[in-house]
Amino acid sequence: MDGDDEFRWLFAIEYPTVVRTVYFVLHDHARAEEIARDSFVQLLRHWGKVSRYDSPEAWVRRVAIRLAIRDAKRERRLALLTPRGTAEMQTYDTVMDVALPRHRAVRRPGRPDAARGRCLRPVRPRRRTYARALPA
Repeated sequence: MDGDDEFRWLFAIEYPTVVRTVYFVLHDHARAEEIARDSFVQLLRHWGKVSRYDSPEAWVRRVAIRLAIRDAKRERRLALLTPRGTAEMQTYDTVMDVALPRHRAVRRPGRPDAARGRCLRPVRPRRRTYARALPA
């Protein structure tokens, strides 16, 4: 069996498995198929080296998982930076309010908001002190 036949055989056998693996990461079948195709394109590019591995199917599966994780992170960042329901650009203040929900905009003395923008710093909960009766 020559290199092209080996690649075709590996593609035919492993493509559904790779799509299923990527689907478990992304929960989107169309994106899973696209990433699986991209991973097999990378496999074809590196076929001279990868074909000598003990398990080239593990290599292509690992590449697909990495691409899926990268895509999921990109989608998560995009969801944080765009308002719900629109894809318009936002001001820095609105993006920071969405991206850092546990922070609150607080004015710092000596820094006008118009010149410096809103300054963000974490809001710390107040510490409570309790008087405890000491044993006598």
